[in-house]
Amino acid sequence: MEITTTDHGQLDGLFNPNIYLYYTRLSAYGIVPSSGRYIVVDVKSCGNVFVLLSASQNLVSDNFYELGFDVLSGFNFVFRRKSGTSYNYTSNKTIYGHKLLNCVEYRRFWISWNSGDIRVGKGNAVNLREFYQWRDPNPISIEGVGIMSVHNGSTADWKFNNSSSIEANGRYTKCGDRADMQSVATLKVKHRFACTVKCNTHANCIGYSYNNKTADCVLIAGNQMIKSIDDNDWVFYIKCLEGAHRCINCG
Repeated sequence: MEITTTDHGQLDGLFNPNIYLYYTRLSAYGIVPSSGRYIVVDVKSCGNVFVLLSASQNLVSDNFYELGFDVLSGFNFVFRRKSGTSYNYTSNKTIYGHKLLNCVEYRRFWISWNSGDIRVGKGNAVNLREFYQWRDPNPISIEGVGIMSVHNGSTADWKFNNSSSIEANGRYTKCGDRADMQSVATLKVKHRFACTVKCNTHANCIGYSYNNKTADCVLIAGNQMIKSIDDNDWVFYIKCLEGAHRCINCG
């Protein structure tokens, strides 16, 4: 999946109490943290980029971790923790060698946060080539991830591998009427359960639209913004992750 974020200018979470409002929430693209408690991402940018690990799937929360790449000199990594009304932990780390980000080529990073053990490294092998680690004595439970680009008038291009970020458990929740999204297959089934089974076994299916009158089943691809349109004959169901209480936010 590829996502582009636009430049938000001279924006800094230290001075903006509602910094989460400027982040692009990944749940809108079907990406919710998996049980592995990590993400792997490729980033290309001339400016600075930030990743938000939030206590809320829609990011509207004052409890989060904020991670900045290429801040200030191009070699700096920034980590911040916010709980309530103020930041209570901030640290900077200079990464010597190649700059963290590049204008013309993607750089790959992994971020993990298992039980408040925050780790960041280069490459796609989690726990290898680590350059930052901090353990939170009062861990924030991460429900959502956001991305943002700031400074230097530059956008940022991001690539995510859904398989490392999504873990479905076979449960689904209603997400509106008919999905207004690209499909991977359209089937005629005998009942809705058959549609569920088809989506469970399709690698790129994030949910499905089911027509209660005609028993048509439309499997929906995951690499896109989640949208639905009004159509009373249809119901759009989307996968839940790690239990019914962690379903993708459709709003």
